Amino acid sequence: MYQFLFVDQIIFILIITMIKISILNFYRRIFASRRITRVTSAIIALCLIWGIICLFLVIFQCKPIAAAWDLTYGEVPTSCIDSNQIHFGFEISNFLIDVVILSLSVNLIRRFQIWTSASLRAGIIAVFLLGTL
Repeated sequence: MYQFLFVDQIIFILIITMIKISILNFYRRIFASRRITRVTSAIIALCLIWGIICLFLVIFQCKPIAAAWDLTYGEVPTSCIDSNQIHFGFEISNFLIDVVILSLSVNLIRRFQIWTSASLRAGIIAVFLLGTL
């Protein structure tokens, strides 16, 4: 079971990172401008750095690596980082990156000048904010 949990953590980090990058590429296509390309590229770089750091933390949370799933790991002394601290750090940084991505979309929609109706703009912002759920 611990092996599945170990692999699940790795897959989770990869999937979350790819989802964030795909959303940012979606923004890049919708709001095509040089400024948006630079901003989304910076956030994509941040997401990639976050994903790489999280992967290394999960993979190398125990020394030796097999001690992460084998609680009866032979006679070799093991040391592990507290997984609760790792998960807490993941979730705080994940939440902050999500806030940055969502605030980017709200800021972009708010600046649209083509709609005269504030209710239409508010409705589209609400659709983008559904991602917070």
